Amino acid sequence: MTEELISSIQPGHFDSTLAAEIQNIPSKISFKIGEVAEILNVKTHVLRYW
Repeated sequence: MTEELISSIQPGHFDSTLAAEIQNIPSKISFKIGEVAEILNVKTHVLRYW
């Protein structure tokens, strides 16, 4: 899954910090909203509103 995500990013929009962050995302089929909020460093209400 991580390889697919990395390969879908267009050239010029990718840096080493993004690669490190992508590697830290667990390989799961689904996530709870709290888990996603923690990964993205936002509050859950931001995700609910979006």
